[in-house]
Amino acid sequence: MWTQSRQKEAFMQAQSPMKPGLTEQPSPVAMILAAGYGTRLKPLTDRLPKALVSLQGKPLLYYILRRLQSLGIQHVVINVHHYADQILNYLDGRHFPGLLLSISDESEHLLDTGGALSKALPLFGLANEVLVHNVDVISDINLHTMLRQHRTNKAAATLAVRNRHSSRYLRISPEGLLCGWENRADSALRWSGAACPDSQQMAFSGIHILNVSLIRAMPAAGSFPIIPEYLRMAASHRIEAFPHNSDHWMDMGRPEDLSSLEQWMQTPEGKQWTQQYLDGWSPS
Repeated sequence: MWTQSRQKEAFMQAQSPMKPGLTEQPSPVAMILAAGYGTRLKPLTDRLPKALVSLQGKPLLYYILRRLQSLGIQHVVINVHHYADQILNYLDGRHFPGLLLSISDESEHLLDTGGALSKALPLFGLANEVLVHNVDVISDINLHTMLRQHRTNKAAATLAVRNRHSSRYLRISPEGLLCGWENRADSALRWSGAACPDSQQMAFSGIHILNVSLIRAMPAAGSFPIIPEYLRMAASHRIEAFPHNSDHWMDMGRPEDLSSLEQWMQTPEGKQWTQQYLDGWSPS
């Protein structure tokens, strides 16, 4: 089981200056969102968390951890709630060389993305940025380029977006900034400030980078989603979009999505992509 001493060790290491990773600057801490119920993945998630749902014999959490590890991330925070003990047992039985793991325990209350980031704030140590990644998203998005844009443009947050069908869209201004949010289900349209009629509809990809200082400006406790917070803060902070239409991106939210990806990964194209995606990963 994930022991208190191991968690304390992870916390103490997180207070130390981080070594260069993705760039010459200290690498960001990463946070994998793994606490949700995985309702769309039922019945697979009736008896296990979505983080441990299998893709070609390995859990989704493994794929994300190895992906982050191969990109130079050195510290990963994972939030847990649904079948939290199973995730802790999985992590306790495996070693990811060079990767510091911390657990943000939401067993008592599921906090949504915004609340999860606020609760995990003490675990981020001295990092300036957090790279947030949904556990059920598989993508070869270029995180090096995304982080470089985030830092070069001095953004407060950078959100990965793409042109795809969705019931909810972010509205992105011609300057590449978040200016609104649209929910097609109820025709709701909200703006961060003045209406932005020339904005483009783009779907959020479940991958984002934000400055720790922005998290400190959010509510300190409670459950709340992140997109309304981004929209609120976009009036006074630089909340950027990072379009990645040319990248592979797969949402593993439904059993048929998993099945489709597994079938594709067995094709010549899929095998080549998988090898490139796994490049630099150490075997489990």
